Formats: sequence, C-alpha cells, structure tokens
Amino acid sequence: MTPHSGSGPAKDPQRLREEADQTRAELGETVAQLAAKADVKAKAHRKATETKEQAHYAATVAAERGRENRGPLIAAGAVAVVVMVWVLGKRHGKW
Repeated sequence: MTPHSGSGPAKDPQRLREEADQTRAELGETVAQLAAKADVKAKAHRKATETKEQAHYAATVAAERGRENRGPLIAAGAVAVVVMVWVLGKRHGKW
C-alpha cells in the first residue's frame, strides 16, 4: 500500500510544492484584480481625471478653432450688437 489515498499516482513532494506556489501566485493575481475592481473610490477618481482631460482637450481644440476662424465670430458679434442697439432704441422710442 502507498501512503497516497486518491485515484492517481502519488506525486513528488517537490512537484506538489511547485503546484502550490503556482496556485498561490494565481490566487494572488486574482485577489489583486478583484480588489482593483472593487475599489470604487479609485475608479471614480480615474473617471474624473479622464473626464477632466477630455474637457481640457475639447476646450483647447475649440480655442484653436476660434483663433483660426475669427471672421465669422466677429461678424456674429457685430450682428448681435446691431440687433441689441436696434431693440434698445425701439424700447426707448428713438426709432
């Protein structure tokens, strides 16, 4: 009789240690991944940082486009001023 009780042949103690070490390493990785998923505060911080970066990028692009295309912006501003002067003149009976 062998000291091994089970359905397979007895394993070498060194091989068992190696398997146990590998299993421990895999379990450690799994625990780390689960902890990262469960860390809601860190997730929220990452999402806030990501959103802030996206907003900064969008603002930078908009500012660059505004500097490149000042003509339409100036024309729109001029039209707004003329309309405002006309409306205020109408209200105060000057036209």
